[in-house]
Amino acid sequence: MGRHPAAALVLAVLLALGAALAQAAPDFPLGEVRPGLTGFGLTAGPGGAVQRFDVEVLAVQHDAGPGFPLVLVRASGPLIEAAGGVAAGMSGSPVYLPLAGRDALLGAIGYVFPEADHDLALVTPIEAMRDLRYASAPAAPVVAGLGQAVPVTTPVLMTGASPRAAALLDEVFAGAPTRPYAPFGAQGGAGGEAAAVEAPELEPGAALAVELMSGDLSLAALGTITAIEGDRVLAMGHPLFGTGAVSLGLAQAVVTTIVPSSVVPFKLSNLLPGTIGAATHDTPAAVAGDLGAEPETIALTLTVSAAGREERFRARLAADERLYPQLAAVATLEAADRVMRATGPGRAELAWDVTLRGGVRLRVLEQVSSESDVALAAARLAAQPLAILARNRFADPDVRSIDLSVTFDRDPGSAEVARLVLENDRLVAGGHAVLHVRLQPYRREGVVRTFSVPLPADLTGDVILLVRGGDVPREIENAPEEGGEVDEPRTFPELLDALRQQVQASELVVESVDEDGDVRRLLRVPLDWVVLGSQELRVTIEPAAGEEEAVDGSEEGDE
Repeated sequence: MGRHPAAALVLAVLLALGAALAQAAPDFPLGEVRPGLTGFGLTAGPGGAVQRFDVEVLAVQHDAGPGFPLVLVRASGPLIEAAGGVAAGMSGSPVYLPLAGRDALLGAIGYVFPEADHDLALVTPIEAMRDLRYASAPAAPVVAGLGQAVPVTTPVLMTGASPRAAALLDEVFAGAPTRPYAPFGAQGGAGGEAAAVEAPELEPGAALAVELMSGDLSLAALGTITAIEGDRVLAMGHPLFGTGAVSLGLAQAVVTTIVPSSVVPFKLSNLLPGTIGAATHDTPAAVAGDLGAEPETIALTLTVSAAGREERFRARLAADERLYPQLAAVATLEAADRVMRATGPGRAELAWDVTLRGGVRLRVLEQVSSESDVALAAARLAAQPLAILARNRFADPDVRSIDLSVTFDRDPGSAEVARLVLENDRLVAGGHAVLHVRLQPYRREGVVRTFSVPLPADLTGDVILLVRGGDVPREIENAPEEGGEVDEPRTFPELLDALRQQVQASELVVESVDEDGDVRRLLRVPLDWVVLGSQELRVTIEPAAGEEEAVDGSEEGDE
């Protein structure tokens, strides 16, 4: 991933500063930590300047739960008092204790107690932060009398965020030990005034952002640098996702203010343009990375059209199968809000053009309708085919780029399947069922469409005819619990074909479900609406006359 031009120029200076600072403090031996010891912590304050706060050791928790000791401390001083406690964004703030006349690095602020005094925190030892062997997050720390500790909440830096994005952010962080905190409308991304801000020194206590998405659309998690050791940077003091080896961008941020709160004090920050390195490990004790390294990313080109306006956005998504589908959803919502500038009903047409390894292209079309928030509906849909690729059991799709086009119409453009009428008095295998389908368009007069549905020659007996919209789940009353699916892929190429040929929301689908629960698709027809709802008919299909005679003849011969 390329850097902002200014970033390349300042990186050498930043590394030199980091190297000078890294001559730095020795480690404070964990075995010498005693209650009553006092020291200080460092964290970025308003304007990006690193400020001190006071720290007092209360206890060493050897069996708190994460697999390494934690140090219980009380934070104090003007910065902490003004904020109302340890603030979101302070995770990784280095803590120092005096040792032989010098300031020695104990570790980083990592955990707090939601149900206890907000001045209390757990410090992750620096030795544990350097140990990259951890592969997954352990149980949450528990301290007697204080309850369960949680990682310091992580502020999310996102341009154009709104409360509607909260659910999408929760899905990005689903299963993660760290919870995101987004003070919507306040956190800034790269660009605009942020691009003109001078980058602060890269040093312990400075703000550091882990980039999940960068470019015209941005999303990053804010933390604090604990230590810089050569090109290696250690931060957070707790896991972000806890997934072990990772490849995520690192960027700088400038704290604009710390907002006091009795619930969650938090840092407001602006993300600075340019990637300065890559996080390589996400362990229970730290996020570790290399300055100057390039993260693995997926190129996203997002074109949004609405009301005669069209805008194109370019971004880089973290190339992580656990993240990029939902990141595409977040990007779609952000881009749609910028173009539409309003929230409301409508219909969206989505077209994906995904490039996989070896230049293989996957093109998918789909539609969605919403009576309340079409941008959010389109954002959720944007993730779906990408999630199928990311979670498939056949092969690594190795997604290289995603070109997504989204076209919005303020008319919901939907129609519900309201009623079925069968014209045939008698159905015969190999023939056709003539179905009259009443459709109820949104806030318009109902219409009737007639379809001639082919019946397979081997489909006989009592059958359910199910008529539904292409994206409507198959729900059949009193049908067998087990049965065959339509187009179930068995290889990666078959999966790609299934995605290319998938039934769209604007198609009406007629299927049969026999007594064994086996499903057959009999007809799929494109319509002018997003088709909602489903209806079913229970019918009996007779064998063709020739088949009856053949059966009778064979039985007589056997006798």
